[in-house]
Formats: sequence, C-alpha cells, structure tokens
Amino acid sequence: MVQKKNIQIKIHLAKPLNGVDIKKLDDYFKEVIKSGFLTQGKFLKKFEENIKNFFRVKYAIGVSSGTAALHLSLIAIGIKEGDEVILPAFTFPATANVVELLGGKPVFVDVDLKSFNIQIENLEKKITSKTRGIIPVHLFGNPCQIVEIKNIAEKYGLFIIEDAAGAIGSEIKGKKCGTFGDIGCFSFHPRKTITTGEGGMVITNNMKIAKRIKILRNHGIDKKKKDLLLPGFNYRMNEIEAFLGHIQMLKIREIIKERRRIFEYYKKMLLKIPFISIQEVIPESQPVFQTLVIYSKRFNSEKIINYFKKYGIESTIGTYAVPFLTYYRKKYGYKKKDFPNAYKLYKNSVALPFYNYMRREEIKFVTEKLKEVF
Repeated sequence: MVQKKNIQIKIHLAKPLNGVDIKKLDDYFKEVIKSGFLTQGKFLKKFEENIKNFFRVKYAIGVSSGTAALHLSLIAIGIKEGDEVILPAFTFPATANVVELLGGKPVFVDVDLKSFNIQIENLEKKITSKTRGIIPVHLFGNPCQIVEIKNIAEKYGLFIIEDAAGAIGSEIKGKKCGTFGDIGCFSFHPRKTITTGEGGMVITNNMKIAKRIKILRNHGIDKKKKDLLLPGFNYRMNEIEAFLGHIQMLKIREIIKERRRIFEYYKKMLLKIPFISIQEVIPESQPVFQTLVIYSKRFNSEKIINYFKKYGIESTIGTYAVPFLTYYRKKYGYKKKDFPNAYKLYKNSVALPFYNYMRREEIKFVTEKLKEVF
C-alpha cells in the first residue's frame, strides 16, 4: 500500500493577527493578568468604546461570538415560536440557526449570482402576516442593498438585524454597514478582518435593546440591582479577547487600507483568468472584504480545492446554501429549484487565501495555480 505524502501548507486561508506587534501583545497580556479581571473588565470597556466611536453609535455590547450576537438580538427584539424571519439562502448556518432555536421559522430568499447577496426583487414576496423581521447579510464584507431593504422593512413594520459578521468597515455612501437597521451584529472569528479568536459585538442606538442584551449576556442578572431579571446566557467576552480587539481597533483604519490594497492587486490578477467572477459591488459602496470568494460554473468547488491542496494552498467553499443542508432540507422539503443561485454558489464557489500583509508572490502563486485548473 502506497502511503500518500502529506503536503505542507505554504499559503494559509487566513493569518489571524498578521501584522500585530507580538511584543505589545505580551505587555497587554501581563496587564490583563495583573488587573485580576479575566472577564468584563477594563479592556472590554475599552473595546466597546472603540467600536462605539468607530461606528458612531450609542451602544456597543461585547459578547462571546457573532452567533451569540444574533441570538441575543432576536431575543431582545422579542422573537417567539411561530414568528417568521427573512434571510438569504446563501449564508453561514448561524444566521438561520438562531431563528430556528427560538422556535421561529427562517424564511429563505435566493441570492443574486453577481453580488452573492439577497435578491431584493424576491424579498417582498416572502412577507406574510407572521413575518417579524429581516436579517440581511453583508456577505464576506460586500454591502447588500440595505437601503432598499430598510424601505421594505419600514413599509411593513419589520425590524432589521444586520448580519455584518464579516463587514467591519464596509460602507454605503459613507454610512457603515451595521448602522442601517435596528441592530448590527459582528463576529471576530479568526477569518474576520479583526479577530479576538472567538467573540462578537452588538451595536444599536436603541437604549431598551442595549440594556436587555447586556443583561442577557450575563445570565439575565442585573449587576446593579443584584437580581435575576430574566433567564439569560453566559455569552460574555473575556478580557484576553477584549484586549486583542482593542489593540486592533487602534489600527483599524490602517488594517482596512491594507486589506483594500491586497484586494485590488488580487482582483487585477483574477481578471486575467477566464470563466471566473468575484462579487459585484453595488454603486456608492466601499466594501472591506473579509473573504475573497470566486465563482465559476465551469468547475465545482471541490475540484479547485483539491487541486490547490497539491501545491500547499489552503482554500474552502464560499459558504453554505442553508436550505439544502440536511436539517433544513428534511424539515422543510426544499428543492434545488427553490433557490437555484444559492445552490450554484454552494457548489461552485471557492474562498481563496486572503489576509492582511499577504505578499504579492503568494497572490501570484495562487492565481497561477487557479489558471492551471481552467
């Protein structure tokens, strides 16, 4: 039996904290330990203040993950059993799971094959008497048509929770994604523009929602009253995560500028390769791409991913067509014809290596190998 040789990864999908001064990390870590607080201490307050100032919002609440941010937001809005919430069919499962876990029904809308974001023309058709809100996703940092979505939401009296998990810094007409709806939710997973390992953030200008989320993240306890006001969760962000977020937010504009520079060079190289496309950007928007995803109807994603593996290039699928995952497919009986674009993107999109301070030689190597596939 011939044993397959393990190929060492030369180019990773992401490099968390790439460019962060390690010496400063040591200093901050010592400061966290000396403070005696490993959760909800001064670094969380600093990080939340950074986020408030950056987004120009009244409230920012640090939590344990982007999923926790969405979950708490739905509870704060008052989602209950039988309520319907509209969201795109092509997204990470967490966007739908949080609705399902509360006894609500995720109502999927197909996505645009060019932008990968929710189709506006089909959104309004999905609204029923049970619809309570919309969770639009700025997928991979590419702003969706949130202005049009907001107009529809206002017409029907629906709430908007923006899933801006990978869209920190992305803008439409100078207004930041996450600030258009009632609530904005962010993730700091290792593949995001800034990372705290795990961790998430909720932003809002609604005082009632902010207070409720702050209590819910800490078991439902009101610390001032020293009383349990409602059953809650342990969704707190720890101080180590918070200081990682804080030091990156101090350099957020530099991080965004560098990320855009890397993207533009990547785009230039990708345009030379036939039969592939990248996300189309809506007019007057300035994306900060968290992930660089290509689409091609010529080959399925697995073929490209496996070819890259031979050369030590790490890649993965873009994301999921959630209605076709086993749980949702079996429960609701969805067919390919229901969400054809989401299905195509699920089977034919690939996330390429993409991170701050990625070298041009690495980008050239990736695009050269991609060209060989075609």
